[in-house]
Amino acid sequence: MKSSLAFVVLACFSLSLAGCESIYSPTMNLPHEPFAKDCGQMTGALSGLPQVGTDKMGITFSGEGQIAYGFSNRLALHGKLWSQVSEVWQGRFNGGLSLGAEYVLNERTANISYALIPNISMLVFDNTIHAYGVSAQLAAWLPEWGPMRPYVAAGPGLLASKFSDDNWGYGVLLNAGLSIKLFPNF
Repeated sequence: MKSSLAFVVLACFSLSLAGCESIYSPTMNLPHEPFAKDCGQMTGALSGLPQVGTDKMGITFSGEGQIAYGFSNRLALHGKLWSQVSEVWQGRFNGGLSLGAEYVLNERTANISYALIPNISMLVFDNTIHAYGVSAQLAAWLPEWGPMRPYVAAGPGLLASKFSDDNWGYGVLLNAGLSIKLFPNF
């Protein structure tokens, strides 16, 4: 019930460093409002994610899953896993995982709420780690329009297979999404 749009300068510049056919997920799946204490969220998606082959960038059919939990009214932690669907059927993993936090900077019930969202991630191809990444985005939940609430996020990211070999890249991640609250707890 949410769409996410990402400008992936990070993926374009950095995935070629990560190795053949690595997949990166720049999407951000935020809840309808910042997490309250003891509230959680599970999301799943089928998507087309950026993939780098030997000579050009492409898009691959992928699956994503995320779980998040609010430990207080200001802090939530989340974990995300993604993989190319055809590789899973063959018993291999081609995707990655990320761990991050959502730290709310103002009141979570404000008309526009802000949060700092740092993430660490790793890219995996054929069950081998090919790259590591970090990012920090500033997110804003915009005012609700009936059951819908848009959000936006932006911030820098860095991806490296080996910093010691100058094999790294950086870019800006931009995300926009729309949450639809069908029922009070759904």
